Amino acid sequence: MKGVVMYTIKIEDLTKRYGQNQTIKSINFTAKSGRITAFLGQNGAGKSSMLRILLGLDFATTGSATFDHKKYAEMACPLKLVGAAFDGVAGVPTYTVNRHLNLIARSNGIAIDRVKEVIKLVGLTDKIRSKIRSLSLGEGQRLGIAVAILGNPQYLVFDEPTNGLDPAGMRWFRDFLIQQKKQGKTILLSSHLISEVAAMADDIVIIHKGEIRMTGELNMILREGESLEEIFFSLTEGGD
Repeated sequence: MKGVVMYTIKIEDLTKRYGQNQTIKSINFTAKSGRITAFLGQNGAGKSSMLRILLGLDFATTGSATFDHKKYAEMACPLKLVGAAFDGVAGVPTYTVNRHLNLIARSNGIAIDRVKEVIKLVGLTDKIRSKIRSLSLGEGQRLGIAVAILGNPQYLVFDEPTNGLDPAGMRWFRDFLIQQKKQGKTILLSSHLISEVAAMADDIVIIHKGEIRMTGELNMILREGESLEEIFFSLTEGGD
């Protein structure tokens, strides 16, 4: 319907070329609100390249990557619309968790009270005065997720979000995503961890060597009895 906001992340005919090397080859898919879409591929498959283009950190050679038909760079206050967390946390190593989040909140017009909320939500309350450089890899991942949800955005984009998380942290992240999904958020995550994707995703996009090999609803893909692991390797092993 005209004028109705669907809160979709739409990738259309997207290609990326570095000289003679084409890392993304005309990919198309849509991530919908109230669903978790997993972008699944081996390391070097093109997952991070696509997400960097989506978040305005790189340019596409052709095609587009948009949030409800709007590019990230066109948003006046993107942190209130799009929350993103990449592998690792970016911040001044000597800043505390609290200072890091407070500075981001102030610079984006977000209420300071929200900082304590997200620190509690991601399980970093006991690290509130810890310096970023002292955080473990998993704690750094949680801090990155805290930054992503600070503005209570509609869209959530995660690149390898469970790297560094222990089993308890991975279970927490699954529960966290399910709660965000119930709130109608549009969630797109990239991963190479098949078991984690199978446990949390509604929709799957399998990419290999820059090309999409399969897209669809996870329950429909698995209805023939094969596991996601079997399907994934049948599509990504043995030649091009």
